[in-house]
Amino acid sequence: MIRIGLIFGTVLAVWAIGFIPRSRRICLGNWSRSTPPSRKVEGSLYLAFAVIALNVFALVQNLNVYFAVPVDSVPPFEPLVYLLMLALLMSLRFSNAFRKIEELSVQLLKADKLKDEFLARTSDEFKSPLHGVMHIARSMLDNANHPPTAEQREKLELITSITGRLSQLVYDILDFSRLKQGELAVDSMPVDVRPAVEMQVRIYSFLCADRNIRLENRVPEHLPYAIADESRFGQIVGNLLGQRGQAYGEREHCRHSGGESQHD
Repeated sequence: MIRIGLIFGTVLAVWAIGFIPRSRRICLGNWSRSTPPSRKVEGSLYLAFAVIALNVFALVQNLNVYFAVPVDSVPPFEPLVYLLMLALLMSLRFSNAFRKIEELSVQLLKADKLKDEFLARTSDEFKSPLHGVMHIARSMLDNANHPPTAEQREKLELITSITGRLSQLVYDILDFSRLKQGELAVDSMPVDVRPAVEMQVRIYSFLCADRNIRLENRVPEHLPYAIADESRFGQIVGNLLGQRGQAYGEREHCRHSGGESQHD
């Protein structure tokens, strides 16, 4: 009877101070709806029962020690209830954390899918105008009625090369998603290094003309062919030239010979 009375009194005290807000809202009805809801602690019900069990055990032992009240009729089950409530609390928090991780993983996958779709749509939007510029330049080069001059032909060929490079960059954006999935294919073939470097030198010579930077291709003509993906090889050379062009000041002379760069 002592244990039952202590447990009942502790439950009433916890309910009265509002430690279990759900019970107060159920019991008080409409009055609780008008009050702002309090933030419920995760697993507060388990904590409440654990505290009740611990307090009852302490009170019973104090009554037995200090007041000689016999409490041996019922075995002490409060420590078991306390440990059980803590175990349930830990399992609840672990399950909630796991559920939250699953929700965040689903959101991350959706965001990654939206990003890939955005890149695909953007790449398609870029390809159409670039191909249009390339076809216009080629039609002007192949115009037999009004053949371009040597200077115009050189600039039109440069426009064709630049638009082709930009188109390749657009395809590289699409290759990024394939690379993550392990589906990127590399088209290895023998590549003549000097013409590949010469094409990039011509492009960047035109881009660096306003800075008085002169690029010179000194790759040997009889250099053995390199086994590589031709488009990506040209992209690597172009990136190197672009980085060097940004690092050099005006009126500088840059020479490229077989992978080495010198400037003066």
